[in-house]
Amino acid sequence: MSYIVRLNKEAEEKIAGWGLSKRLVDEVRFRMTEDLAEHHREHAHTARRGDRDMLEYSFTTDGGTPGTTYLFLFWLLHSQDEEALIIVDCDYLAVTE
Repeated sequence: MSYIVRLNKEAEEKIAGWGLSKRLVDEVRFRMTEDLAEHHREHAHTARRGDRDMLEYSFTTDGGTPGTTYLFLFWLLHSQDEEALIIVDCDYLAVTE
């Protein structure tokens, strides 16, 4: 089954507030769509967050910045019609060697 991958308003604002390069933000958006739209079961797993089960998806990249590794983490829910995966929260960590 194919899904539409969307970010809710809070996740959109959070990503915009990270101050990442355009290249890195583009990679994040591409990877989310590429990994989750067709094969979310291979890339996301169910995890307990607070009082609910959510899908958790993460990936790492150098983001085109040698010596830096970025870890991105996203929490998702299925839409009510189950046609979309909605990213409801996210975070990242940058580690410089």
